[in-house]
Amino acid sequence: MNCFGCERNLSSYLDDELSVEERLAIEAHLEDCQSCRGEFESHQRAWEVAGGLQGGTVTDGLWRSVEVNLEEGRASTNLDDLALMIKGLASEIRDLHHTMKSVW
Repeated sequence: MNCFGCERNLSSYLDDELSVEERLAIEAHLEDCQSCRGEFESHQRAWEVAGGLQGGTVTDGLWRSVEVNLEEGRASTNLDDLALMIKGLASEIRDLHHTMKSVW
């Protein structure tokens, strides 16, 4: 296993979607490669944070407001709006993850 293969499969590793052989190869690589181990720990923290977020309610006009601001080249979206978007995305990712696990 090289760094490219390891980093490319970290999400699948965290989601327990790899074969036993692939998991063992990644684990062996992570033991020897400090750079990939750091990348793995970063991925792991991000998944833990995203998994702990509670889904929020997004107002109907929020997404359109973001689109308009991007099209006009200005960003007037405040931190509360961004936090709400991130919570909504985290909820969607968590739901998709659970759906995919039930399909496989």
